[in-house]
Amino acid sequence: MDEHLSVSALITITRERLLQTQHTPLSLKKYETVWRELVHFVSDDSAPTMTRHLGATFLARRFGLILGAEPWPALRRDQNRLRAIEVLLDCQADHPLSVRRRTVRTSFRGPWGEIMEAFVAYEKRAGRAARTMETHLLYLSRFSEFLDTAGVADPAVLNATMITEFVSLTGLQFSRSTLYCTSCLLRVFLRYLHQEGHITRNLAAFIPEVTGVKKAHLPSSYTADDISRLLAAVDRANPKGRRDYAMLLLAARLGLRASDICRLTFDSFQWDTNTLVITQQKTGQPLTLPLLAEVGTAVIEYLKYGRPSVDCPTIFLRHTAPVVPLTPPTLHSIVSQCITRAGVAVPPGKKRGPHALRHSLASELLRHETPLPVISAVLGHQDSRTTGSYLTIDLTQLRKLALEVPPVRAGWWGGMVHE
Repeated sequence: MDEHLSVSALITITRERLLQTQHTPLSLKKYETVWRELVHFVSDDSAPTMTRHLGATFLARRFGLILGAEPWPALRRDQNRLRAIEVLLDCQADHPLSVRRRTVRTSFRGPWGEIMEAFVAYEKRAGRAARTMETHLLYLSRFSEFLDTAGVADPAVLNATMITEFVSLTGLQFSRSTLYCTSCLLRVFLRYLHQEGHITRNLAAFIPEVTGVKKAHLPSSYTADDISRLLAAVDRANPKGRRDYAMLLLAARLGLRASDICRLTFDSFQWDTNTLVITQQKTGQPLTLPLLAEVGTAVIEYLKYGRPSVDCPTIFLRHTAPVVPLTPPTLHSIVSQCITRAGVAVPPGKKRGPHALRHSLASELLRHETPLPVISAVLGHQDSRTTGSYLTIDLTQLRKLALEVPPVRAGWWGGMVHE
């Protein structure tokens, strides 16, 4: 796009592009107000060109906001004001438009920047999953901030005391799970520094072990009757209900993870063989499942009578602007709302998301005495030992293993027998 467009011309083009991507005039109202003030702000100039500097100056003088600052403002009106300018700059740069804030990749500055960027490239070559890389970038950025605050500019001066201090601070500020994951990444990073010759000895040995992260618990599951009530609570008379019903069936009948449901495309459904073929996001392993008639029918009904008419390969979409693929957190909310609507009892501590439906399927298969390797294949587990955790929810079979309680002798009380 022409970088020398005037503010008014850019606003017109941005508005048209947003309306073409299923935004409504009502959804753009909050941005139109800011855009009108921006036009008034530059009215003294003749057809001024939109630049990031101009947008930042306008936000600072008119609303006291800083463009690109962290953290994101807490007030919704301030978020809308910032996003109104960001979406203009996105359009000018030919970036995909969304009324939601565009995620900015973590960047490393200072003396450690080049080293950490090289480490990120090293991890990508090792085949790290995208989601894993996101968390690694977060933990690495925290370590970078610690080094910058401590004034550690040269890797050669890094020592065990500094490593221990960072781990201790992480433990004080974050959960035990975060401490565990940070420690794991830090070991890999320190081994990398030693391997590349940035430090003379492997400091990974000085990172203390973090144990007891995983808590013993029963996987959350629901009975077959609960699942039936849950599905019956979905209003399939409207497009959103048809979408939700199809997604719930994919979780409850096929045991798909939320991440895989949200990533399903038209190519995932092999209608000629009645199979569903995916590559699991969590493991990167292929998975082929039989496409049950109930599930296939629900998906077809959504495609024919519910899905928005947009050019997108992903099956399940938002039904309000911006029309983009659904995300796992949204699917979690859908399942939770349907559980509440169905009146299903949820004791304290019991999960109420799509993964609980996956657990419920495993429980139902166990109840019908399905062999563990078969359940592993259905759930996409590479190792049956992973599936073994689901055995704890098969209470019916566990009761069969219970030992008989010997009869209590007459006169027993408090561990003593009174003759």
